[in-house]
Amino acid sequence: LLQLYRQNQKQAEMLAQIDAARREMAYLAATDALTGLANRRAFGERLSQEIARVARGKGPSCLIMADLDHFKNINDHYGHQTGDHALTVFAATCMSVFREVDLIGRWGGEEFAMLLPDTVLDDALRVAERLHTALGRTPITGNGDSFRLSVSLGVVEIDGTRGIDEVLHAADEALYTAKEAGRNRTETG
Repeated sequence: LLQLYRQNQKQAEMLAQIDAARREMAYLAATDALTGLANRRAFGERLSQEIARVARGKGPSCLIMADLDHFKNINDHYGHQTGDHALTVFAATCMSVFREVDLIGRWGGEEFAMLLPDTVLDDALRVAERLHTALGRTPITGNGDSFRLSVSLGVVEIDGTRGIDEVLHAADEALYTAKEAGRNRTETG
């Protein structure tokens, strides 16, 4: 009986280890290693779900696409380690500005995406302005110098009439309009 108890205990421990490993793998598969934000795949899945939710009359929501301004210059002038640090500072700043229910993801390189469920366009624009303000107050140090990040933002309201490709395209177009209009600004699409 004691032997059976020990076998059951070992099996329970092994199952707990397998479950923990499974959770860790799921986390790693959905998370950007540098910033700790959602990765592109995980963000895209959640965006697709949110678009479907809004299409069922449960919206609106908003999508913000963000691109750090002059990021290549940061890497070239201060080095890639400082560039990586700048990305983590941006991620942390976003986490302080956005709500827990919002999803922030690293879309690629220095481009990020933010999903704001149950948010109308005017509210999303206020959040975007808070992000600009917070970045302006957050110094980053590299090579003994201090600098601040700025970001260009494209904001679209998800209204249930456009699919994921159309929503992403509209947000991307608004983002590039912001960049062409002088950077460190927000445009809507």
